[in-house]
Amino acid sequence: MAVRLVGTGLFGAGWLYFWTRFRIHSTPRRDPYLVSLGISVAEVVPHGALGLAVWLGLLLAPAYYLTLGQTWGPAPRLDQTLGAGVLWVGGDLAGLPFLGVVLRRLTREDAAQAALEDAELAVREQTGLWWEDHPELAERFRRR
Repeated sequence: MAVRLVGTGLFGAGWLYFWTRFRIHSTPRRDPYLVSLGISVAEVVPHGALGLAVWLGLLLAPAYYLTLGQTWGPAPRLDQTLGAGVLWVGGDLAGLPFLGVVLRRLTREDAAQAALEDAELAVREQTGLWWEDHPELAERFRRR
């Protein structure tokens, strides 16, 4: 029962985190996509670096694991290598798709913003010259 409760809590926290980072619906605070990109880089790079360090590094606590008397499973070096691979790939499997979704949403929002600004500029061009609407320059450069 406690394992299910912890699993549900972790799933809920992850869902809430990604839901707000993807900005699917309005949230109380809208961080720029650059913050989400920075967070995903900050998540992906350390997983890869730690996984690589554990994979290629010295055996961690070999005396402890040998005293456990484990008669099944892989040798300690292979076990550590497999664990490092899971850490590395697991971190990237969670981080890289998130990075892809954030980049896609960033480009779509940027294209929508550019289209809106282009439409505003088109309306301004139809109404006249930009300085005709400027509060200080309108009087000086008024058409006669």
